[in-house]
Amino acid sequence: MSKSIQTTIEIYGQTFTLRAEPEEEKDLQQVSSEVNEFLKQLSRKGTVPIHRLALMAAFQYAYELFMIKNSAPVSKTMSSEVNKRLDKILAKLQAALEEE
Repeated sequence: MSKSIQTTIEIYGQTFTLRAEPEEEKDLQQVSSEVNEFLKQLSRKGTVPIHRLALMAAFQYAYELFMIKNSAPVSKTMSSEVNKRLDKILAKLQAALEEE
């Protein structure tokens, strides 16, 4: 296992510092860019408080994940691994939010 690093992402004008494995950094940057763009698209539809935008984005991504998980047969091992990775990502995001 490689040594974790700190990486900074920016979403909707907010900067977050996350701990990650070096090989995860590029993916985290890509995801933060996609979330940022999604929030900008939502905000173009009118004046919406940031917390509502964040909830809408979370719902959209959860829905997409749900559809992916239910559309293709996945082995129990693969499903377990995906859930572990998602738990790690959620823990990192939660830790970043708690530092604010």
